[in-house]
Amino acid sequence: MVLFMERTNATTPDEIESQLRALGARVRAARTRRGLRQTDLAHRAGLSRTAIEAVERGEQRGVAIRAIQDWPGAV
Repeated sequence: MVLFMERTNATTPDEIESQLRALGARVRAARTRRGLRQTDLAHRAGLSRTAIEAVERGEQRGVAIRAIQDWPGAV
């Protein structure tokens, strides 16, 4: 499953924010399809539930890309 968008040339804050929201929607959809709670995904990804919640809202910019790359195995 592809969870993340391909590389992009998004440069404006609005473009970046839009892509973060789209990523969050994909994370939430994948999580709910598998019947996982945010707490379950957080445990599998090695993050807090509040970090997962923020990612799903498109608000988490502090999550390292390397950590996010490991999520498809967690979801």
